[in-house]
Amino acid sequence: MSKGKKIRKQLKPERLIKRYGWVFHVLFGIATVIAVRVHPILPLIFFLTFVLYELDEEWYIGDHAFEELREYGAGLFLGLILAMLL
Repeated sequence: MSKGKKIRKQLKPERLIKRYGWVFHVLFGIATVIAVRVHPILPLIFFLTFVLYELDEEWYIGDHAFEELREYGAGLFLGLILAMLL
């Protein structure tokens, strides 16, 4: 197998999302808190969008939405701490 094929095999989007998906959930939670500085309604929109997306995923593919919601909650918590410190 060539070096390029090995690299492509290692960098498949499915593998990256499965391995580092929690980072995106935490970052989106932090972004939800930061969004209040842009407009007060944005965090509510972000929250509802994320919850509806996770419920849809749970309904159709059954991917344990509660774990992803927990990661999002951790991001909200970190975002609130950052907002209080800044």
